[in-house]
Amino acid sequence: MRKTMRMSSFAFLVIFSLLCSRNSHAEDAAVAPVQVKRPVALIGASYGRYEVRILINNAMVQSKKETYLYKDCRNIIPWDELDKYGLVIVATSVKKAANLEQIEKLKKYVEGGGHLMFIHSIARNICGGWANLQKGKWLQWAGIKTVTTAKKGMDVKILDTANPLLKGVFPEAFKEGETPAWPVPVHGLYMVIPPMRVVVGKGKYALLAVAKVGKGQVTVFGEELFRKRGIKPKADAKIYLEIMRNVIRSANIATQSGVTNDLGEKKSKEHAGVPVLIWNREWTRGERYGPRFVPPMPNNDELVNSLDVNMAISETESVQINLTPLKDVKKVSWLLDSGKFPRGNVEFFVQAKPKPIRWKKNPAIAKEFPYWLMPPKYVTPEGSEDFTLFEKFDTRVVWLRINTKGVASGTYTLNLTLKFDGGFSRKIPVNVKVYPVTLPRYRLISLAAAGQVYGDVNKPAPALRLAKDLQTHGVEWSLVNAYRPWLYGIIGTDKKLKPGYLARNKEKLAKGKLPMLDLSCLDPWMEQAIGHGLTRFKIGSPGSYFKSSMSRAKIKDPVLRARLLDWFLREISRYMREKGVGTLVCTRGDELSIKELKTQWLPWAKKMHAAGWDCSSTFSFWLHPDNFAFINDISKYVKLWTFNRCIAQYFISLEKEGKLSVRPDAILGTYGAGEGRGSEHRKPLGRSRSLGWESWYEGIQDCQVNPYFKSWLYYCDYGDRGETGGVGGERFVSFINSKDYSVPMADSPFWEGVRDGLEDGNLAAILSWYIKKLKSAGGKPAELAKTAEVELGKIMGPSPDAIIKVKKVRQYNRYDVNKVVGDTPAYRKAKKRVLELLESLSAVAKSTVKPSLFWNTTPLVVSGKPVAAICGPEKEVALIQKRIVDLCGMKLPTVAMSATSLPSGIKTMLVIGNGSQNALSSIILKENDVPDASEAYPGKESYFIKPLKSFGANVLLVAGPDEVGTTKGAGMFSKFLRSTGHWL
Repeated sequence: MRKTMRMSSFAFLVIFSLLCSRNSHAEDAAVAPVQVKRPVALIGASYGRYEVRILINNAMVQSKKETYLYKDCRNIIPWDELDKYGLVIVATSVKKAANLEQIEKLKKYVEGGGHLMFIHSIARNICGGWANLQKGKWLQWAGIKTVTTAKKGMDVKILDTANPLLKGVFPEAFKEGETPAWPVPVHGLYMVIPPMRVVVGKGKYALLAVAKVGKGQVTVFGEELFRKRGIKPKADAKIYLEIMRNVIRSANIATQSGVTNDLGEKKSKEHAGVPVLIWNREWTRGERYGPRFVPPMPNNDELVNSLDVNMAISETESVQINLTPLKDVKKVSWLLDSGKFPRGNVEFFVQAKPKPIRWKKNPAIAKEFPYWLMPPKYVTPEGSEDFTLFEKFDTRVVWLRINTKGVASGTYTLNLTLKFDGGFSRKIPVNVKVYPVTLPRYRLISLAAAGQVYGDVNKPAPALRLAKDLQTHGVEWSLVNAYRPWLYGIIGTDKKLKPGYLARNKEKLAKGKLPMLDLSCLDPWMEQAIGHGLTRFKIGSPGSYFKSSMSRAKIKDPVLRARLLDWFLREISRYMREKGVGTLVCTRGDELSIKELKTQWLPWAKKMHAAGWDCSSTFSFWLHPDNFAFINDISKYVKLWTFNRCIAQYFISLEKEGKLSVRPDAILGTYGAGEGRGSEHRKPLGRSRSLGWESWYEGIQDCQVNPYFKSWLYYCDYGDRGETGGVGGERFVSFINSKDYSVPMADSPFWEGVRDGLEDGNLAAILSWYIKKLKSAGGKPAELAKTAEVELGKIMGPSPDAIIKVKKVRQYNRYDVNKVVGDTPAYRKAKKRVLELLESLSAVAKSTVKPSLFWNTTPLVVSGKPVAAICGPEKEVALIQKRIVDLCGMKLPTVAMSATSLPSGIKTMLVIGNGSQNALSSIILKENDVPDASEAYPGKESYFIKPLKSFGANVLLVAGPDEVGTTKGAGMFSKFLRSTGHWL
């Protein structure tokens, strides 16, 4: 993307105040602060941050037209810029108490026409304590004496029923002269003196009070709105919210719609004859009615004439385009001429909202918001590739998603033509440069999608679209939601593993006569997942249903229950391993404490590990030296370390220093991509693109983002104001049509950014890998590598000149961690530089570094030398060899089915086919006393992959009972192949 000049949010607020002035005559300058519409400043520390968040979501955004301009000032009052705001709201606490000079600035701000609102105990905190608050020099000019709490049974009443802050709060008008009781329980109060007048309270005690100070106004409110939203009746929260909204209205605050119209009219004159502006900049904030752009109109250098995209081979990138009508233009048609670039590798999306996910609890409050990327034919009106724009000046977002799988390196031009009502059209060239670098399907930094499930393992059809979407985003992990024993057969019988079977065969099982289980009913799910590159698997509690079955079978003996559970877990592990799965992790607990890890997790992990499972959890223990010995003790059971992102940084630093130890095959990972507030789907692509860069920079090997998808609603409540309120989904993808399995998922920009960022981070990791290899080679390669390393250091780091900047921040008052500071233009610029450096090393790397190939973790080729051979039917061998050539550029040596020895240096033998398809298989099966593949096991048209021993080497036997099964097994075997060093 070309570089654009950007206006800061605050600069826009200042310009906006001038645009919204009601009187611009010079002689009125003295009263300008009262006349000019200005934004709101929101400040809050501690619990005040929750209050600010509630106000932003529900008071700053009241309706599409009534969306107020604001600035979230975090926990610091902008003392030197108070006059830029029409209303300053301070909630609960601030980072640092004020001094008298700053309090005087606050007084002058109000006297000059500003509005100030204090919520809850802020008056005490801003003054640095009770003593200062009660001194006349501090806040008594505003009528604030102190803050207090309501006494039990205090009779709080509405003393000023006509006050405009109560307008619309109650459904019925008050009778003249009455002082009705306040209907909501009260805790926090202010003790006030003149000029403060009590609106709601008792005597000098006020829940709500207002003071006129000079030309401005001070409002105090004793309660916090956010505490009322989680309790019942919800009517309490509605009353408080309406008061907050009235405070904003009373301050004559600038609105987003107002500035949009003013700037839109200006742009219409500036671009006379142009009905639609086409531009690209990410939105500042996602709200329930749509994205808020700050400013809402493009600068001229943000207008799109052409777009540039730099990519590796086999990666995907999404490009945002904004369409803003300056006139009443509705219908848009689009045409894409991809030239020499494969047309099927480019998708066009319109940002819209799908139908709400069905929710049995209360369908009326399940709402969707317009941030999902959807093919035009599913956007209202449905059925056509054309789509409509919004009303004049209201920006609609469209997307191009480009992937380079199967595309040769080189430069390509795609032409996107947009045609609008009235005959206006624009052709936008998209210049795609594909560098001679291949991004592998299985990455150095892997990606997992958390959440509930991706569907049901026993109902694979509905989940197919989820698997396709996960593949599109480079995800390697799949979730298994349940192992249901009553669906599994007993091999050698026609029985199922139901409670009745357990009850009838209790004595036999107690004697250790434990059968093999037929889990072939899981084949469709497994083949679907593996076929889409989901080769790592997680499950929460694999034995939970079996425990229930034992209880129903009245098996109470704890020794027998433990033995049977161990058998069941081993059978599941065997099945998963025979499907080729090398990474099989069960997880227990969400951020367990050290005590819980010792008493609950560790005994469980020992049992699971003994049954062939690797273990994990979302670990969040504080990394204190007192805990290091325990962490080292449990590390033998932990395959996947999943931490909060800041804790992961500290853990990795301790591991590098040798203070903590992990298994050689351990995966150091993180969870989370956003703040987990239930609104990630509304955030722009750039907000999540930092994840991959951060992971590469910190040495993180796996990212688990959540939540990907939830079939039930675990959502963020945006209020209950008719069609505009309700519940917004905490997930990254959504159903476009939950009933029609052929309809794809709707992606969110945030999820697109996760993928784009992980691809960026993996390209940087590949560059780091080559630099390390070339440095160890010495000579000229090492010199070139060191030069590239210096350039790589300029891409990301603490230097002010770095493309992506990193700064130290304090987290949890414990850890100094690196925070990535960047945006999409910076990430794209950094990615281009990584690709250029990889291209510059290409020749020396290809002549110096030889590729390696692995099946899961079993080496097949080491530094260009095969250490494995292959034997089997021609068709299946060719299928595997083709994949091997794609991954490492060479073939494995073949061995005849009649072979009696292996070639020199061969440590692993790939044997394809059952005894009837490959004579060598019969010998190996007999030698290992293992039954051949049959329709009984693993089942008709199924397969297994078994690690065995023969010829003094390791054997990987891939076999099915028939040709279909064996061919399928060869294909699935190939999905677990991964290489290093064959990326250029």
